[in-house]
Amino acid sequence: MSALLFSLFNSLAFAEDYIAVLDVHGEVSEAVKMQLADETRSGALQALPLSQYKILTRENMLSLLKDMQKDPNCLEGQCEIDIGRNIGADFIVSGQVLQIEGTYLYSMKLHDTASGALIGTQRIEGENALSLIRKTSTATNDFLRDILKTSEPSKEENTNNDLKQQDDIDVLNVVQFNSIPSGAEVWIDNTQVCPTTPCSATIPSGFHMVEYRKDLYKPWKAEFQAKAGMEIRAELTQFSTKLYLETQVSGIQVFLDDMPIGITPLDTVNITPGPHVLRYEGKCSYHKEERIVAREGVDIFREITLQNHTSQLRVYSQNQHGKPLRGRIYIDGNFTGYTPFHEAVSSCANRIEVEATVNGVSQRRSLPLSLKKDNQEEFTFEFFVESPHKKKKYRKKKRRRR
Repeated sequence: MSALLFSLFNSLAFAEDYIAVLDVHGEVSEAVKMQLADETRSGALQALPLSQYKILTRENMLSLLKDMQKDPNCLEGQCEIDIGRNIGADFIVSGQVLQIEGTYLYSMKLHDTASGALIGTQRIEGENALSLIRKTSTATNDFLRDILKTSEPSKEENTNNDLKQQDDIDVLNVVQFNSIPSGAEVWIDNTQVCPTTPCSATIPSGFHMVEYRKDLYKPWKAEFQAKAGMEIRAELTQFSTKLYLETQVSGIQVFLDDMPIGITPLDTVNITPGPHVLRYEGKCSYHKEERIVAREGVDIFREITLQNHTSQLRVYSQNQHGKPLRGRIYIDGNFTGYTPFHEAVSSCANRIEVEATVNGVSQRRSLPLSLKKDNQEEFTFEFFVESPHKKKKYRKKKRRRR
């Protein structure tokens, strides 16, 4: 083990108790959590005499963990008692910060590493992060000074403390639970107390962990200290995954579980995990359905291809004398084939044009289309050239007189 570790354990010979303050955890910024931990260590140094207690710094704990090849994540309180025992600490201070209805709450716990017992808790409130940080050092000072007294308590004091703790445990508080959206289960310390929100439950005094659970929504957790008349409101976040739809055809209406979600072209759509039915409806296409199963965090890609409604189309072209001609056919401006034409085309086609050449002159004929699906339509286009009538000129012959 390194010289640092030897030095730390050697210094314990002159100190009665060894205290480690772990990093604070919670859903606030890292800067706020680090400052709260530093203020907690500062309050501990001010509260406890150095002759009786030694406060281990974060840097020292990281060095010890590295020497012992332990996980640094333990500094976040997930295994506080084990890490305290590993580094030889007598007491471990851990903390969690959360924000409820705009108020910052910092909850501290003090564990005895030898027994694993929770021997003290403290909650600090602040209107904002800065206010909370400013209160932490003083509150920690008072908290540790009260719990870790330098002299042994008398039997009478122990008895009174036990009675006080028992009285605190026996106090029950009615707490209101609400969620957005409603209909969530409420669990306190891994025990269900409400089948659906909004609801109220009787909770013993002290610190508890509340969890809201609702299908298709992420669990919501927070630690709180039960007080009569308090309300805990959770805003739940829905699980979702992204649906990408691609198609070369615009105007296709898309339905998800019989609810319209848009018309192509579509941007990305967020959908909830679970089974769904996608339906596509085009004006000139047969409807199509498909079943999908969405999973949290797994994007879904779909390419929409629909089969168009069709009509049988027969097209002929001829000259003014009824003689068949070979003509080029255009449907909605796109070249389709030559006459005579016997094929199926989209029933949503709007216009047909035929181009033919008569006596060296190119001509076009066009008509609007109004086709019905699965029906047959026939068209004959006539082309002619009006030649101007040319009158013959006769020259009179002069008779010669003999």
